[in-house]
Formats: sequence, C-alpha cells, structure tokens
Amino acid sequence: MIDASSYVVTKFKAELINDNWQFNCPFCNDSKNHMGYHVEKSVVNCFKCSYSNSIINFMMEIEDKTVGEVWQIIKTMPRIDRYQQTRYKPSILKDDLTASKHLLYKPITKSNLNGSYTVKIALRYLKKRNIHINDVERWGLGLSDNPMYQDRIIIPFIEDGKLIYFQARTIKHNNKMKYLFPPNNTFSVGKSDLLYNIGMASRFDEVNIVEGVFDVYGAGKNSVAILGKKMSNTQIAKLLYTGFKRVKIIFDSGDIEYKAAIELAGQLNELIPTKIVRLRKGDPSSNKGISNSTTKNYSFKEHLRMKMSK
Repeated sequence: MIDASSYVVTKFKAELINDNWQFNCPFCNDSKNHMGYHVEKSVVNCFKCSYSNSIINFMMEIEDKTVGEVWQIIKTMPRIDRYQQTRYKPSILKDDLTASKHLLYKPITKSNLNGSYTVKIALRYLKKRNIHINDVERWGLGLSDNPMYQDRIIIPFIEDGKLIYFQARTIKHNNKMKYLFPPNNTFSVGKSDLLYNIGMASRFDEVNIVEGVFDVYGAGKNSVAILGKKMSNTQIAKLLYTGFKRVKIIFDSGDIEYKAAIELAGQLNELIPTKIVRLRKGDPSSNKGISNSTTKNYSFKEHLRMKMSK
C-alpha cells in the first residue's frame, strides 16, 4: 500500500467519504467530486470520465515527473493527521470476501500434516524444492477446496494482514498450466502492482529482487518477487516507500536474464544503491544457484555495452 492521502488533500482539497478520498477530477469538467482515491488499493478512478490509474502513475501524469521525483513528493509529505480530516480507518475489502468465497483457501499448518492425501502430496512436492513445514507456515502456503485449483499449491499475497492476490502452482508434472491466477475482477490489483513477500522483507535494510515466488524461498526472507523481469512504476514506488537502503537484483542465470537485470539496475540505481548478483547456473530457488554466483555494483558502462549489443 502507498499512502498519498496528503497529496490529494493538499493538491485537490479531497474529502474522506466512505473510506475514499473524493475530489474533482482534473481530466474532465468535474465539479462534484467524481474522482476517488482508495488508499488500500492505491488506485484513483473517476466515475464521470472513467479515468483509472494507480496513484503513482496519476501523480506522474499530474506533476509531469518521473517515478523517482514522485517518490520524493510522497516521502516529504506531512502526515494526514496534521489536517482536520476524519481519521482514515480502512475497512475490510469487499475483494477479500469475494476472493475467500471463490478460493476456499486453507493454509497448511503443523496441525493438519496428517490430513488429506493432497496435503501429503503437496508437502512432498515442497520438500523436494527445499521448502519445509516451517517455511510453509511462514509464507502461508495452502490448498483450496475449489475444483479449479485442485492439485495446486495456493501462494497467497498478503499485505497489511489481508489477502490481496494469489497464485496457484501445480504439483503435477504433466500439467501444461504451471500457474493459475485469479479470475478477472476478483481483486482490484494485477501482477504489475505486486511485490510478493514485501511485508516480511520490509524488516530488512537490504532487499533482493527476484523474478518468481519460488525464487523468494531460495533467496531469503529479505526477498521480493516482481513476477517477471521488469518493474512497473507502482512496484518501484512501493519498493522505495517501504524504506529499503540497498537493493540486490538476483535473476535466473542466462544472458537474457542478465540483460534484464542490467536494464532494471539502470532504473533503480538513480533512486537506491543497486547491485547485481549474476548466477552461473540455475535460479535463486536452488541453493546451488545462489552459492555459484558473483556480485557487483551496477555499471553504467556495462549498461551502455549491453544497449549497443542489441
């Protein structure tokens, strides 16, 4: 979650109505507060002209600034309680209720190890990937009674104690669809808005950026998965908002992955000290992958060389 409440209050004189900051839309001839900013979802929507965007992209558009410059605005904003506004009290998201009903998600815990055959198969699969019961509980991995997610590990995305997204990873080798994702409109966020494990990683000064969720389990508790090789403006802002002091990029081995790491480091290094960990084999989910690696500071010269080699 990125709280830019102070921005919409000072810039647009927003008023808090039903857990949303309401103000006049700057993109249409609006005089009746049709624009809404939902803090928990980090999105703005206009119910008159249908404008919709993340709060970060909205601020970049309004201020004509980069994500780093927008971050500086958020960083220096006063607390919302300096204003004589109703205190913001987040309510339970309706999305949570919809998702829970659809998912029927049950975490695997030490108390249900002797449960169903599916639990035993799931634990056997996870053990092969060096994920033991303590880790299963730590990251809240589970199963679902929904037939759509049969024979799949449910990987929950938790922020501020709430389920905001999930992935369902197959435990069958013959399944062509390795991952399933929530149906459209189940949640208000998409993959480009997420940093998997951001809550646990926020306890550390240094964060590892990896590609996928299973890479987090190998790279350590101070790791976040960006679910790909590129970061959106929202993901970058969320990373900065969390307050990390240093970043390490640990992508899978391979030239394509290394080029992507160099590209991402070029974006981040202007905002936060960045290093690149290059794996010689495998990926971060493998212990051998992490141990067989080299670490170096981001190099602009290397960045240029990569650009010219395309």
